[in-house]
Amino acid sequence: MSMNWLEGRDHNMEEPGRSMSMPVFAGQKLVVVGGSSGMGRQTAEDVVAAGGSAVIIGEDPGKVDDTVQTLAKEGSAWGITADLADRQQVDRVRQQLASEHADATLLVNAAGFFIPKAFLDYDGGSYDAYLELDRATFFITQTVVKCMIEHGRGGAIVNIGSMWAHQAIAATPSSGYSVAKGGLHALTRNWPWNSPRTTSGSTRPGGAAGYSGFRAVSRLRLSNDCSGAGGCAGGIVAVDA
Repeated sequence: MSMNWLEGRDHNMEEPGRSMSMPVFAGQKLVVVGGSSGMGRQTAEDVVAAGGSAVIIGEDPGKVDDTVQTLAKEGSAWGITADLADRQQVDRVRQQLASEHADATLLVNAAGFFIPKAFLDYDGGSYDAYLELDRATFFITQTVVKCMIEHGRGGAIVNIGSMWAHQAIAATPSSGYSVAKGGLHALTRNWPWNSPRTTSGSTRPGGAAGYSGFRAVSRLRLSNDCSGAGGCAGGIVAVDA
């Protein structure tokens, strides 16, 4: 494995004055909701390349399989295929995470879709699709956090938000998408008040173009510096077990 910015330095105690390189995510398991493409996939690739393992959750079986096979060239990876708009499938994902991946220490919520549509053109199905994804994110995150706390290791979570939750763009009408991302931002800000073992933040990429996963994965790495409420860099929800 070649050394890169994701690999840190650790001092060799047996040889004073010398240091050795070690992957910064060694021993860490990452769950990526929406991990078979885009920002989620790139984040998983970065973490696995730096010594971690990854659980990929996605809707398209072919994309999930391809991602897992690619990651397996560097380390351990697993795939879970599910339509997150289907509540029964979401329940299955939660059960599988709790039974097979309760040792996860990292979570990135990267699932999302964006269909520009004028406010007056929305119907119930178009609106509900966004809200069902919020619901899935809420309960999958709850499952992972419970496991983190129960296993006593804690962890870090990154929620991929959007500037569209706060700023209107005339060229891309996005009222439904903005409602969904606004809900994710609100969750990130508010759940620490209901769970004293967490601190919060969110990251809002200004469009996916050029977003290589660097921001998400760097925030996961920065979680190593979080020791309590208010002690985290922006963009992290850290779970203190």
